[in-house]
Amino acid sequence: MKRFLSVLFLLTLTVAGAACGGVSIHTHSSASPAPVQSGTGETDTSTAPQVQTVSIEFPAYTEPNPAQLPAVERINSAAKFQVELALPAGWTVGQTPPKDVVPIPGDFYTPLSISSGDEPIGYIGFNVFEPFDGDIPQAEYYKAVYPGLRLSSFFHWDPYTAVKATDTAETGVAEIWYLDPNEIDKHPGAMPDVPHLETYGVLSYDKRLRVYIGIAFVPDILDRAQVQAIAESVTLSPIG
Repeated sequence: MKRFLSVLFLLTLTVAGAACGGVSIHTHSSASPAPVQSGTGETDTSTAPQVQTVSIEFPAYTEPNPAQLPAVERINSAAKFQVELALPAGWTVGQTPPKDVVPIPGDFYTPLSISSGDEPIGYIGFNVFEPFDGDIPQAEYYKAVYPGLRLSSFFHWDPYTAVKATDTAETGVAEIWYLDPNEIDKHPGAMPDVPHLETYGVLSYDKRLRVYIGIAFVPDILDRAQVQAIAESVTLSPIG
């Protein structure tokens, strides 16, 4: 229970007095699906969906750390890096945490909200990790990067399926399972009776940057194919 609540706490941090990182957005037409042919033989591009390239700088802001926790200090002193990804046009990445509107557990810091108008869509956040020096097959390496997302009894981002990879980085789609946070207190001592929720997320790590990011989407917002398309657009790069 403490682990679950501590993770939720990361998603409800306030940023009073803290400076946010930059978020830039560029909108363009998507190349898929293919344009529709009209009855006159002319190409109709009006049905082509609009997507936008979003660039986000992490750490997005300074995490409050009144207890001087070493883990939080590592986050605040992490080298800045940039996340670039394609999102549907009209979606915005807010320079404030998602608070309690997207209570999907994770293991991320300086989370930012993703929304469409007033509708919450999800959040994106990051964390740091130490690359493992042992001989681990590429297909299994994600297990060493994301143990905190795979081994909890209150939530897990697993199964995980890679969609693109290099020698030092990988991005994939995770199936997120978590106990409904609004129901936990109604079943004291009876965790198996707590209803659970399911959704999709994106995970991406980079060994050279020593960071990973996670994107969680509100249940029933996107299907797996749509989440995979977003995952395939994700890139992580250093700043400076």
